[in-house]
Amino acid sequence: MKKLLLLLNKISETSINSNLVKSLLDKVDFADIDYKAFTSGYNLKQYNKIIVKNKPLQVFIVTWPPQATLPVHQHNKYWGYITVLEGTVSESLYSYDEKKKILSIHPSRSMKKGETIYEPLNIIHQLTNPSPLDVSISLHLYYPTNYDYDGTLIFDIENKKLAELNKKAPNVSWNHPDEFYKKIEADAFEISKLW
Repeated sequence: MKKLLLLLNKISETSINSNLVKSLLDKVDFADIDYKAFTSGYNLKQYNKIIVKNKPLQVFIVTWPPQATLPVHQHNKYWGYITVLEGTVSESLYSYDEKKKILSIHPSRSMKKGETIYEPLNIIHQLTNPSPLDVSISLHLYYPTNYDYDGTLIFDIENKKLAELNKKAPNVSWNHPDEFYKKIEADAFEISKLW
């Protein structure tokens, strides 16, 4: 982890772009990275977001208990990379046609220790620890570092609900008080599988 943080310290905020960040990540062997000093003291069988660094990129570690999942959500204000440090993390990709009210599901993919994926601006996806027994741990690097969830869409696939978060929302979740949402719509979309 020390090597990654040193590399990140060398870049200026004005020069940050996805290609530059990828070139830095390519210099680090994530299959062998030492992250345990950052997770020490945390209950790894719980979902934790552990902030490592906030400049020039937001860097944090997530601990995923068995079968933990985030709601399907949009990255409307930030982009970044996720690297798996331990276990497996699955990503399901989606696309949303707002005019037709269709949420399309793309095939899922699983990442193992050391693998990295890019999360472009406006991606709609869902991250899950697919293991019924093992904890997964991932490293996230996002830019810009200061963002809120205002305007972020989240989707409840099972109930076909759509919500738009506002600035009060501290994260992507369906468990916030009503005043954390701009809107919540029932029967908001149909689902289409793209495979």
